[in-house]
Amino acid sequence: MERPVAFVVLRADFDTKAGQLREHLSRRIASWRMPDDFILLDTIPLTRTGKLLKQTLRESRRPA
Repeated sequence: MERPVAFVVLRADFDTKAGQLREHLSRRIASWRMPDDFILLDTIPLTRTGKLLKQTLRESRRPA
């Protein structure tokens, strides 16, 4: 089973530390829904029709 991850595009005023993301989310979601990892993206990959490019997200999970 794959671990849950969050693909995140940060606002300019938000720090990129995973701890800050976890703290922010812990006030908003149940602990069992907390992602194991956060993957930072510049933009969410979309098709020309605005649908999510899932394959691109899968590729971004692979180690460099």
